[in-house]
Amino acid sequence: MSPDEHMMIKHAQNELVRLCGGIDDCKVIVPYGRSTIGRWADVGNPTLMPWPAVIALQKKCRVPVVTAALAAIDGRMLSDPVTEGETCVMTAMAEVLVVSGQLGGVFGAAVADGKLTPNELTDLSRVMERLERALVKGKRSAAAGRAEGGLKVVMREGQA
Repeated sequence: MSPDEHMMIKHAQNELVRLCGGIDDCKVIVPYGRSTIGRWADVGNPTLMPWPAVIALQKKCRVPVVTAALAAIDGRMLSDPVTEGETCVMTAMAEVLVVSGQLGGVFGAAVADGKLTPNELTDLSRVMERLERALVKGKRSAAAGRAEGGLKVVMREGQA
């Protein structure tokens, strides 16, 4: 696992602890002490959560934030099932943002040494192609939503 991938998981763990109400609320959900949960939430500490804790906390807050980070490391995205005929503008927009972030990361890593090698340029090109595909999906879903007379955005209870 690269340092960037490790940091992505650590940030996801931090967010998961926050979404579950903080360290003290997490102690009620998983059988770990305050200091252990604090290490999970501390992005400067290398400690990763064990799977049972990830599953229990994600189940409690109903947001698979660590699982989504793991999927993103592999260039994948999680999505809720889409019913037939449903236009999922939110998923399309999320994909654009995720791939855009990946492009920034790949570009930043590529130019860090002050040069762009052919391999780095190939990597950049691949991510840009994924971004183009994500943008096309987003435009299609927006067009379908316009054709349906607009879409309603529904938030889950407890989410801002």
